[in-house]
Amino acid sequence: MSRSTAIPTTSVTPKHVPHYMMMVLIIGVILVIIECYFSVMINREHMYSQTGSLFRTLGCILVGACLAVSGTVMQYISRNTMTSPSTMGLTQGTALALCIIIIFLPSLSQWMIMVWAIAGAAIGGFVAYSIGNLLPWKVKSLRQISGGIAAVFLITVISMIIYSSYSTIDYIDHLVNPTILGDPRFTIWVLLPVTVGAIVICWLLSLRVPSRSATTRFFSLSWATIICMLMVILMTGISTMLAGPLGLVGIIIPSILRFFFHQPPIRWLILGSSIYGAVLILGLDILSHTIDPIFDIAVMPITVIIGAPFLIYQISKEIERNLLRYS
Repeated sequence: MSRSTAIPTTSVTPKHVPHYMMMVLIIGVILVIIECYFSVMINREHMYSQTGSLFRTLGCILVGACLAVSGTVMQYISRNTMTSPSTMGLTQGTALALCIIIIFLPSLSQWMIMVWAIAGAAIGGFVAYSIGNLLPWKVKSLRQISGGIAAVFLITVISMIIYSSYSTIDYIDHLVNPTILGDPRFTIWVLLPVTVGAIVICWLLSLRVPSRSATTRFFSLSWATIICMLMVILMTGISTMLAGPLGLVGIIIPSILRFFFHQPPIRWLILGSSIYGAVLILGLDILSHTIDPIFDIAVMPITVIIGAPFLIYQISKEIERNLLRYS
């Protein structure tokens, strides 16, 4: 019998956490340390200085942790294992904002780019929510993911139209071959504390997020829910600004953790997602440098290829569950 990947409808923390869960988190931390060492060494050998190597490694950790935690929090709030920044339009909204900036406003400061990226993520999520809310289907989870996928296609088409009208190699390179970009000082002194603070806030408020209410179409709103969603928008905007629209990281990591730990406490799931999200992106960055040290292998298609089976599995399980319910 396959293990369930369903999300519990309550936010009660058990009194005793199994030792194997702690061991898995410790193993994840060890993997991050090992990958950091290899990442710095490989990047230093291939055209990067010591400072540049450390900066790229730090960027990979931030991006992986932010995307994985964002997916975990979104799934916990909506009680839908198919939601993530890349399936609900947040990542694509940020990519569209970056497209507009690179083509029309190339001289913006890092602060304004961050504001635009976060605003793009918020607009992308709002479009997905609005489309899903208009659909007449009874199954809320399928309505959510359908609205998200429709928003993803809509925003991507708009981005491609803008790109085809104002062809710029900078945007298409950032879209297809994501690379850790930006000013190292801005990343260290602004983005690092902001993203760490967002993860900590989600961790602290996760137990205050109420279970899904039957009176709302998607989830029960509360001040904790709103703050957590704002943190998700913040983390998605920053991670996409740094590394481009990496897809399905927020599906891959939570799905694996829930498979091995049947209905884990949400706080432990957030911790595990932050650690193993960093492990995933660091590992893919090392792999891209190892295979092609000159141009790098694009990370975005790899994350999509890895995450697609997880998303298809979650969709099939949801369809099967609802067919049994309504049959």
